[in-house]
Amino acid sequence: YKPSVVVIEYNASHLPDEDKVAKYRPYYVGDETNYYGASILAFYHLGRSRGYSLVYADQNGVNLFFVRDDLITSKGLVFKDVNDVQKLYRSPTYGKGPNGGHPHDYKMRDYLSSDQIIGRL
Repeated sequence: YKPSVVVIEYNASHLPDEDKVAKYRPYYVGDETNYYGASILAFYHLGRSRGYSLVYADQNGVNLFFVRDDLITSKGLVFKDVNDVQKLYRSPTYGKGPNGGHPHDYKMRDYLSSDQIIGRL
């Protein structure tokens, strides 16, 4: 199954040049820190590896929108700043932590990179 459009929530607290993915932990329910999800750059790399282009990030810094590359080509679709992570990134508007998002991860946990995740798929 290959959807035409994919919308996914990302962690906009991470800046657009940070390739970060929180490590998977079964049964983890989270805490009050910024250790969750993945950055826009990490999702961009995942999308590109699967044949999708990043076309939009909502104004609240919550959701990313990807469109299948073959549809962009076959239908002649044009998107402003397609695949330009720096220009598409939006700072989060939902918190008081770093960059306007969730509080800093005071536990200082390690992140994975998108390369580490994509290599496992």
